[in-house]
Amino acid sequence: GHCFALPHFPLQSWRGVLPFQSLVPSKSCVYLPVTRLMQHIVTENPDENRYGPSVSVPCPPQPVRLLRWYDRGELWGRLTERPCLAMPLVLDHDRVNNTQTRTLKEQGLSHVGIKTIVERMLLLEMLGGENLLEEAGNCSWSLDGGYRISVSKFKGSSTAEADCGPLLDPTGAYPVWNSPRKCPHRINEYNSLL
Repeated sequence: GHCFALPHFPLQSWRGVLPFQSLVPSKSCVYLPVTRLMQHIVTENPDENRYGPSVSVPCPPQPVRLLRWYDRGELWGRLTERPCLAMPLVLDHDRVNNTQTRTLKEQGLSHVGIKTIVERMLLLEMLGGENLLEEAGNCSWSLDGGYRISVSKFKGSSTAEADCGPLLDPTGAYPVWNSPRKCPHRINEYNSLL
């Protein structure tokens, strides 16, 4: 069979030509739920360790490359002030009425909050997973050792169906990349191939 990246949410920025090296070979990431509820929901047969249940999941070998242009650059690429991907980012269109989010936007992260995030990333690494610590060098720390949280007002897409892929060739094997963009019927065309 043939594999190709559809130019849909969340990979619209690549217009169907996402570099293969961005996805394969996959690395190992570790999901370590913090709350008991998530531990119960996510893990039926978790890998037990002294830090609690964890789950190994595949992840891309170049996560920063994908995050920078995820959903048309919503997290990094379309922001004039490039945020540090190792630290939290507030999406202004998501959870706007949440008190914790509002406080985070107003006060930022203290050096204690940053230390907690870094320790969590090191723990994930120790458990065999990947983390975003390599991005910490791109962070702009405040004089008191804290971090001012960036806010993204850009929304990449309203729905996953908002971006539609190109027409398929007559055999259904390859996309026709220069086909017109208005195409609500194409979702069904792709779904019929699954």
